[in-house]
Amino acid sequence: MVGGERNHDTGYDLMTAGEVWQWVRPETLTTSQCSGWPCRYNSVLDFVFTSGPAQRWLAESVIVVEVGDFPDDASTSDHRPVAATVWAGGLAETTSASLVVANANANLRSGPGTTYPVAGGTRTGEPLEIIGRNDDGSWFAVGWRAVDCRLFGG
Repeated sequence: MVGGERNHDTGYDLMTAGEVWQWVRPETLTTSQCSGWPCRYNSVLDFVFTSGPAQRWLAESVIVVEVGDFPDDASTSDHRPVAATVWAGGLAETTSASLVVANANANLRSGPGTTYPVAGGTRTGEPLEIIGRNDDGSWFAVGWRAVDCRLFGG
């Protein structure tokens, strides 16, 4: 399975257009829909999205996989559930955005962890807008070229 940010359908594009909705990407992607056996698809068809201020909150999701959940039959669903945890306000809001200057080249990630895809990169001396941080201060939410990214700061 290829990362969902690069290999997806028009429905995903429509959901994320204009940054109104943001995918809470599971750390591990695995097939979430299976009709028949073997499964006809190797794709994620079940999602959790956030919108508005919740896009800056700490959020995680996981595709729930149980032994025997596929293939579907009269007693099982053809979709795997996606469990999500969202920490309301879990990303500490700054009273106002702070502008800092990067002191080194760094990857900017789409989520708070190295398993999240690289959303971009910053160069030494490039200004960054710090818009929040997670509870332990290890990841900062930064506004970078109109994209909400995460930068390791721990």
